[in-house]
Amino acid sequence: MKIICAIALFCCGFALHAQIAGDMDSALDARQLCWAQAARFVLPAASLAEPEITPAQAFSQARDAGLVLGKARAETPITLAGLSFLLMQSFKTPGGLMYQMFPGPRYAYRELLYRRWFPEQSDPGQRVSGDLFFFLLNVFQREYGVDAVQAAEDNALLNVMSR
Repeated sequence: MKIICAIALFCCGFALHAQIAGDMDSALDARQLCWAQAARFVLPAASLAEPEITPAQAFSQARDAGLVLGKARAETPITLAGLSFLLMQSFKTPGGLMYQMFPGPRYAYRELLYRRWFPEQSDPGQRVSGDLFFFLLNVFQREYGVDAVQAAEDNALLNVMSR
């Protein structure tokens, strides 16, 4: 009985990994990523959801949290401005003065354009491909992810202890 349980748990782990890998492959191949696909990866990366969340659940959770503005639906293609807002709000990124006063897709996009995280010739209404999405998600995770916050806290603690 123990062997059967161990084999079942082992297989479930591979099934979950295969599901996440399959979701990533379909997102990478997408020429236009939709809101549900974007939320499916952003929320777990920002530690706002479990990695096993489905795209539909992630979109619903993002809408409930106020991360999706306007009339966007789960299957609506996400724009650079929408993705900028989703990323900045999910990772609780401090923005410039205008973003702090009027948080929204417009100023989130302008903030990331100012940081040169995408080309100057980009358009806020431009549809986001899978490649660009994962590039931006990687940048945000590196800059503002849990590991970056932990590293900053560790550095601050080391500075205090060395005094």
